[in-house]
Amino acid sequence: DDERDNDNAKGEKSKDKISLAEEKRVQVGSDLSSMLRSYFPDSVYFNPFIETSAGGEAEVEIKLPDTITTFRIISVALNKDYLFGSSEEKITSKKDFNVDLNVPAILSESDNIKFIASVTNNTTEEQSQELKISASSSGKESETTKKITIKKGDVITANSELIEAGKKEVVVTASTKLDGIRKTIPVQKWGIKRFVSKSGSTKEKETVYLKLPDGISQ
Repeated sequence: DDERDNDNAKGEKSKDKISLAEEKRVQVGSDLSSMLRSYFPDSVYFNPFIETSAGGEAEVEIKLPDTITTFRIISVALNKDYLFGSSEEKITSKKDFNVDLNVPAILSESDNIKFIASVTNNTTEEQSQELKISASSSGKESETTKKITIKKGDVITANSELIEAGKKEVVVTASTKLDGIRKTIPVQKWGIKRFVSKSGSTKEKETVYLKLPDGISQ
């Protein structure tokens, strides 16, 4: 969903003031099981060069990501007299029935992990759905299917099957017919980084050998 925000900058003796529209609520995603929410950036929009009209007004179009949360909108204005003004407002993106995944920021190779999916029902009636949680990494896969009945205004959780992190990223999905989500978790090599170096002077065509610590493979 696209959201338009009007930045109204009005000159004053001490500063310019930017006012944003009041908090709005918009629907995120669609009711299609094939549409998995997967775009979750930390920052949604940044533009340091928005030029206003002669009346001090500017309009920008922002496409919200798949995150179900409240975003802060911060505007800062500078006029030709180097007077500053700023304003902060909020906009909430929501979906009445939504699925979320609780996952770590990073995994280590060979980690064994279960993932937790939560389902929130803010519709006006009880919902019966089939919740599917799947995970894959380096050819390894796990899948859990659970039939759930969730009352209006309620939240339930479910665990995935155990999966071992391979050498590549772990992809986790949780979905129902009303909402779905996909998250990708990077995997780092198991162990602690060790650095080996040697200093001194060398002659032309001289070969220098570095001895790795015992138990370390190249």
